[in-house]
Amino acid sequence: MKLYDAIFCDDIRHEVNNKFSLMGIYNEEIVFHVPNKNEVGPQLFKLSLLLRFKINKEEQYPERFEFAYTLNGVNIQPSLGMMHQNNGQEIIVLGLAHQTMPLQAGDLGFSIKLFKKNTVLLNVEESCGIKIIIK
Repeated sequence: MKLYDAIFCDDIRHEVNNKFSLMGIYNEEIVFHVPNKNEVGPQLFKLSLLLRFKINKEEQYPERFEFAYTLNGVNIQPSLGMMHQNNGQEIIVLGLAHQTMPLQAGDLGFSIKLFKKNTVLLNVEESCGIKIIIK
């Protein structure tokens, strides 16, 4: 199993027929425009992340996950959850829509572990998935 792709966006909407709508997709950076960047603290921001994993048919399917965003190497917004997919799928989709979180300038990444019972099936650490810029 491997991480197939990761898409940062404002919101993920689950639709009928196994479809997802991604709203406000980010390319390589999120830019905050502030009047005085010398006096700015963390910006409150709602961010979502769509992760897709490619799995071979002979591999075990994950049952649960542990996830955290990383900002400048520090874990923020940890979350746990169950995986919901049909065995036999080649691509597993996990949509993570988070509540508002504080962001500041730097490198935003993530870490995720996928488990079958207590066995780690996949451990991914992406140190810089997107840049946070304050202008």
